[in-house]
Amino acid sequence: MTPDSQSLDFAEIDLAQIYLLAASDLPTILATLRAQHAEALEIAPDSDRTRDLVRKLYWLASSFCDASANQRNPNAQVQHPGLELDMAREPMARLSTARDFEPLDDYARRLPFIVDASTTEAIGEYWTEKRHVLMSKLGDPAIDHFKRTCGHALSNFWPLRYDQKFDDLIGFLRAVGDTSIHADKTEPTVRGQFSYLHSPDTALKTAGSEAESFRFYAFYTGLVWRKAVFEDTLCVLGALEESLIGNPYRIRKGSWLIAQDLARSAIEYGLLKTQLGKQANGTILEIGAGYGRLAEVFLQRGTERYIIVDIFPMIYLAEQYLKARFPGLKVFGLRDFRDYGDVAQELEDARVVLLAPDQMPLLPENVVDLVININSFMEMSAGEVDAYFTQIDRVSRGYLYSKQWKPNKEKGGVHLFKTGNYPIRPHWTLRYERDDPLHSDFFEEIWAVG
Repeated sequence: MTPDSQSLDFAEIDLAQIYLLAASDLPTILATLRAQHAEALEIAPDSDRTRDLVRKLYWLASSFCDASANQRNPNAQVQHPGLELDMAREPMARLSTARDFEPLDDYARRLPFIVDASTTEAIGEYWTEKRHVLMSKLGDPAIDHFKRTCGHALSNFWPLRYDQKFDDLIGFLRAVGDTSIHADKTEPTVRGQFSYLHSPDTALKTAGSEAESFRFYAFYTGLVWRKAVFEDTLCVLGALEESLIGNPYRIRKGSWLIAQDLARSAIEYGLLKTQLGKQANGTILEIGAGYGRLAEVFLQRGTERYIIVDIFPMIYLAEQYLKARFPGLKVFGLRDFRDYGDVAQELEDARVVLLAPDQMPLLPENVVDLVININSFMEMSAGEVDAYFTQIDRVSRGYLYSKQWKPNKEKGGVHLFKTGNYPIRPHWTLRYERDDPLHSDFFEEIWAVG
């Protein structure tokens, strides 16, 4: 980028000129445009200048992400001539046929200590009920479709109505003037496709017919994706692909397979990388990782080691998924050990480490750069969270990133946490805070711990 273009006011030139400048130095153009937008937003959020910069920033970022995806991602090459996706053209991947896959029952028999630790007294009333639902979805062959089942108990949200988070996303789409969402293609809505959401043993419910529910879900997913493209300061999304393992819903923006989980993970990673630099690619420990959606992105971006601490059966799903997703990666699978010295060398040589909650105290002090918790402290009792914070204070030499409900929801055995009443230690320092740009009911905080 030339010195002249560095000094340009992007509100004064049209989008076509910006595209020409970006062809030679896209990162600098995007960074400069983001800086000008941020400044305008702070000075006059409702001004014509701010609205103009929002539109230009979005369309430049969107064009770059689309081009990057089509060049790099094999799953983005699938073309469908009709208005709906032809599932016969769609590539498939089965978790249950992956190398080293271990069925749920075999895993439970081999590791009875993790099953025995998952009592109501240990994991709480709410997760006891949730565990019952998840267990029924993780046998063979149901596990091959876990992104359509278990995913909805994690962060793949199935909206039931227009609410504030939906209105926020609609408002953003209106501000940038993107009507392409109406051209997104989805798989056909086959009768019975969502029967598990209506079954008596699950708390996941949808409103309306199956076809109406899925179209509403697909529309919401398209909204989340487009806002993520705008928020993707490091242009991560264009370099990633949604894995077909777990059989995600087929929703395509053009030929690009899109998904809520990938959108959220890219923005979470981008925030942490921007705020923490190289520590975001050091040793990470995530408490409650779901199936490993965020670990998947961190590992693709070069993170040295990713430690997952979780309860059964989610620890099982994360282990199977990450082994299948990264078949060449060295994984320290869950096992029963009571002395860190017995496993130290093997654990430290691994890129992925899976631990039970009562094994976290066995880790040495100051061993991780960043601890992450997304949407699970809010599902615990006050005592459970306090115990985890004690361990975070001990093992983290760097930071804690937390994303939770602003006011918690009423759930059995769960403390009514909200912004400001988590048991933050007095010597911790708040490094960063914001509302989640993809889900305005959540708040995000980064705390300096070490």
